[in-house]
Amino acid sequence: IKQLTQNPNPQSQQKGWKLMEFCLQTFPPGDDFANYLEMYLRGHHGQDRDKNKFVLMLHDTQYGPKKTIAPNVDTLERQTDYTPFITLDVQTEIDPSKVKVADVDAMKAALPPGVGGPPGGGGGGFPAPAAAASAATPAPAAAAAAAAPPPQPGAAAG
Repeated sequence: IKQLTQNPNPQSQQKGWKLMEFCLQTFPPGDDFANYLEMYLRGHHGQDRDKNKFVLMLHDTQYGPKKTIAPNVDTLERQTDYTPFITLDVQTEIDPSKVKVADVDAMKAALPPGVGGPPGGGGGGFPAPAAAASAATPAPAAAAAAAAPPPQPGAAAG
């Protein structure tokens, strides 16, 4: 990256990018350096992942099949186009009816106020799911409550 930053010599800079290609196709960066490197590559070659071959190379080396031998230098030098191993051109759809939350109260408590959580925390903006509401009430009590007639208007509670 130092070779590529504010380098006044265009030939030297071109060689620096070639070296970057070789490195990106040979070994992955360390975990502490990977995010910095990706942001650098995006900043200097565009945010569009599909058009930034350097980011594609980085992702292939990080997440693709592990290399057991270094690529052939002659092959890398002749390479004009790059075809990534990993493509992210699929859309993921989540069916909300199939999402299960093990602890609804903990989920509610984790939400910030105004996004479903109450002003003081603790969850309040969501109604209890039907399964959770029926599970919270014991079956005999639920049956008795369902069988009891509704209270009459004006009747005193006793």
